[in-house]
Amino acid sequence: MVASVIKSIQRDQGTYNNSLIVVLPYPVADYESYEKYYDEVLIPRELNITHFKAAIKKRNE
Repeated sequence: MVASVIKSIQRDQGTYNNSLIVVLPYPVADYESYEKYYDEVLIPRELNITHFKAAIKKRNE
């Protein structure tokens, strides 16, 4: 909801003094859709861990 308000303001006022950045904890399958919507997509190395479902699967094996 907040992102849509920021995008609305960016359409009206421009992006010269603001940007919309999303921080993801791990890589996602639909990364391209995030790149289209947000100004920047960050996946910090510290947070770049395996998706929790994959970690559970690996643990169960």
